Amino acid sequence: MKPGDEVWLRTLAGAHLADADGQRIAFRITKVEPLPHSGTWYLLRTEHPTAEQIFGGWHPARPLTPIHPTEHAEGRIS
Repeated sequence: MKPGDEVWLRTLAGAHLADADGQRIAFRITKVEPLPHSGTWYLLRTEHPTAEQIFGGWHPARPLTPIHPTEHAEGRIS
């Protein structure tokens, strides 16, 4: 994954983060930082204001799912 790519963010329960209407919330990778001993971290941003306040920021690769181009009609693409 690289800057500009769009991803879904999985919750601890394994489902993708969604808004109150059940639409998955898309995040855009804005920066990538490989760190020794902790793997690669990704800086995420989204247009969804509440999700940005709570979940915008640095995340490891594990909870991220790349968004396939055919999924762009679902959720909110930032």
